[in-house]
Amino acid sequence: MKREREKGGIGKNVYWTYLRAVHGGALVPVIVAAQSFFQIFQVASNYWMAWACPPTSATNSRIWPPFLCVYSTMYGKCTLRLRSVHACYFKNMLHCILRAPMSFFDSTPSGRILNRASNDQSVLDLEIANRLGWCVFSVIQTMGTTGVMSQVAWPVFAIFIPVTVLCFLCQRYCIPTARELARLSQIQRAPILHHFAESLTGASSIRSYGQKERFRKANLGLVDNHSRPWFHNICAVDWLCFRLKMLSNFVFAFSLILLVSLPEVTYALNLNSQLASITWNISNTENKMISFERIMRYSRIPSEAPLVRYAEHLPSVLRNISCTIPGRKVGVVGRTESGKSTFIQALFGMVEPRDGTGSLSIIPQDPTMFEGMVRGSLDPLNEYSDQRVWEILDKCQLGDIVRQNPKKLDSTVAENGENWSVGQRQLFCLGRVLLKRSNLLVLDEATASVDSSTDAIIQETIPKDFGDCTVSHRIHTVMDSDLIIVFSEGKIIEYDMPSKLLRNNKSEFSRLIKEYSRSNGFNSTAIN
Repeated sequence: MKREREKGGIGKNVYWTYLRAVHGGALVPVIVAAQSFFQIFQVASNYWMAWACPPTSATNSRIWPPFLCVYSTMYGKCTLRLRSVHACYFKNMLHCILRAPMSFFDSTPSGRILNRASNDQSVLDLEIANRLGWCVFSVIQTMGTTGVMSQVAWPVFAIFIPVTVLCFLCQRYCIPTARELARLSQIQRAPILHHFAESLTGASSIRSYGQKERFRKANLGLVDNHSRPWFHNICAVDWLCFRLKMLSNFVFAFSLILLVSLPEVTYALNLNSQLASITWNISNTENKMISFERIMRYSRIPSEAPLVRYAEHLPSVLRNISCTIPGRKVGVVGRTESGKSTFIQALFGMVEPRDGTGSLSIIPQDPTMFEGMVRGSLDPLNEYSDQRVWEILDKCQLGDIVRQNPKKLDSTVAENGENWSVGQRQLFCLGRVLLKRSNLLVLDEATASVDSSTDAIIQETIPKDFGDCTVSHRIHTVMDSDLIIVFSEGKIIEYDMPSKLLRNNKSEFSRLIKEYSRSNGFNSTAIN
């Protein structure tokens, strides 16, 4: 199974989607302005203290109550608003997952979905907002410090600007590796959750067969697979931190040298930590935004595809399929890989879900039984009486077999019906569709893997009970159909009565019949 993984940098649209989650992004300028005013007032307060307060003055610290009330109110409102925004993203993701196509659940392990709803959502709730806030704060703080230095101690820029460029280059070198490692570690977390869920479900079987050690080793192997990229991601971040500190120390050392001749340079002693803080916060934010990127991907799962395909990167298998089956028996034929089985999967929502699937029934090539009891396998929703169930069992010639078991309708059915033969499982599938009496019955080579007696029962029962609503795609079972659908390369190329198609020697159906006759010794002239 190919695991989905984004590549390259985090797109600007990811950041923009997050920023405009509240009031369409109207609060972003307000937040930036608030941070800017904070830095301006902080610089102004430093100027005022340097000008108005002698070194020997004694001051008493005092917190003005109105300021405290305003700050507390704003902080509380921002916290509640962020919580509602994150809940909105979670509900949107949940909404899309619950309405996703069946193919999404067929190709996506449950652990991958749980990883989005647990770890990624936790990062979104607890970390991303703080990281973005610190990024803005670090940038504005550094801008304020450099603004002051440009007025009182401009020589410090002789070393500050080259070091800033070097920090930027280090970040550009490190971030792509750290970002991909973070994505790999996120992907490797999903198999751990999936394996744990499956082990929990089959815990009794694992203990019964003495396979605890094997599953424990498998779990440890999955944990190691997750830990490897996570460990190297931490190493990459530490690599960046070490070099940032080394470069910031150059600024610090240069400032100390200038301090002898320019006392105002004391204000620049924080530039080294501020510069490292900017680079670190930007790098860490990009790593954390991966979680939001993954949530966005699951928030855009299409609920219904206009064309049928097995994956986004594969070509369409069915194209512009539209036909009406007005209460008749229809045969579906075509060459190998022409789209017959995909057409059946589309009917039942395995590829493209649509309304009305409750009126469909299928007798598949590989019969399926539900684990539990015989009655539950025939009537999963408990909609019919025991008398009706017995009538269906007798019609399928299973009544005597079930009566021989002391539990009768409560007889045990193992997983996938392994305690019943293939022929009996196919007859149970026949009984299930007879009991439901759907408007449309599909035969997907229902007799391909059963013995001759079971084949005879199915061939005898279907015309009696479903003569007007059967869809089949085996040549010898569709000859008595009212209509024939011929598939080729995912398109319906012929749709007419079999007699008309056979009279046309150039029709695809006529050629299929001739090929089938030659390979199976079938007398096609008898049909005409």
